[in-house]
Amino acid sequence: VLKSEDIEDNNIPHMIWFALEPLVPIDAYRALILANNSQIPMITEYVARRLADDDLLYPIVENIKNSNKVDLLLEGILGSIEGNLEIKPPSNWEEVYKSLKLDNKTSNKALQISQLFGSNEATVEFLKILENKNENDEKRIKALNSLSIKSPSEVSPLIPELFMEDQMRIPVIRSIQNIEDNDMLIYSLIYNFDGKQGDVIPFDYSDYNSQEKIAIIQMMASKSSTANILLNSLKNEIIPKRDVPNYVARQMRRVLGSGFLEYWGPLEKVAEEKMLAYNKYSALLTKDALIKADVLAGKQTYAGLCGQCHIMFGEGGKIGPELTGSNRTDLEYLLYNILNPNSDVQDDYLMVLVTTREGMTYAGNIVSENDRSITMRTVGQEGIVLLKSNIQSREVQSVSMMPEGLLDWMPDQEIINLIAFLQSSEEISGY
Repeated sequence: VLKSEDIEDNNIPHMIWFALEPLVPIDAYRALILANNSQIPMITEYVARRLADDDLLYPIVENIKNSNKVDLLLEGILGSIEGNLEIKPPSNWEEVYKSLKLDNKTSNKALQISQLFGSNEATVEFLKILENKNENDEKRIKALNSLSIKSPSEVSPLIPELFMEDQMRIPVIRSIQNIEDNDMLIYSLIYNFDGKQGDVIPFDYSDYNSQEKIAIIQMMASKSSTANILLNSLKNEIIPKRDVPNYVARQMRRVLGSGFLEYWGPLEKVAEEKMLAYNKYSALLTKDALIKADVLAGKQTYAGLCGQCHIMFGEGGKIGPELTGSNRTDLEYLLYNILNPNSDVQDDYLMVLVTTREGMTYAGNIVSENDRSITMRTVGQEGIVLLKSNIQSREVQSVSMMPEGLLDWMPDQEIINLIAFLQSSEEISGY
């Protein structure tokens, strides 16, 4: 761990950790000495996280007093206790917190940890950060996320004003799922009642961009009360059926039961339908059409449709495989994978549906797991931590998160533009 040249190696830090991990809780003192001396940041962070997973918070906090790796140790603690609403602070935390909150390098993470420990002082500080429009967006979003998990009643009155800030809108949408009796907020999100009482958000569904729409749909699909509102909105054509990805439809089937399928129909396409679609798009996507395509418009479509799940040219999400180095110039390859997203899915990309004891359902991938919790990655969100003691059911699906029929609702020219962008050999600037 003293070899800093190994920091960027894809394998060596992980191999070291695999050897070290089972020994960490056996001798916390020696593990923390190693963490302090390590030149590989991942090892320092993981040692703290592993100790916190075993409720060995006291020695970590004691070590922080004299460590030169405080930020990494705090990151490890935070990674362990996020999502744990029952966590209690060790007896030495308050003493150490007093000094941590005075240091700009550590104050924000220390504040997050203290709030998760149930500190009223931390809640007040987070509210100040959230309400301060001059504060940077990242700090305000972290404050909102922490408050919505631990103190949702404090967030609820702030939502209408926060919602009017473009950069805060999607985090606010996601926070609504943690607020009890949120039906009126949901209706206000998707219907514009022209200033009538209770219409605290002056938007209707059609006013949102594609990323905001999918955030609303995902949030509504997560539990039965709001999923029923979503289903009624689909039936009444307030929300178009084409806006609901197949993975959300599977989530709604889990939440609402088989009655949902009476409206939605089959979740999988049959082989004949796929062959007809393949022939249709092969005829549409001629060389001449692709040469004349608007690649910038294709990039915009990609950002809303694919970019939250796939990395391409260094940007995007990690729900699905990276596309930069794939065989994108081959039209047959592209069409086959778009029309048959479930034909050959690696285990890491299989959809997992997790339902908590509170009735919340999440659809995504498992990115890490320990004896206490799992960490999920969902579309547009990294690192949702769920305690195993709070999980009611967990089901690995045989399909990917990528929906079938992705192109079904798109105009021909939009499809042409999208495929032209996907076939581009270099990064396209702007849109």
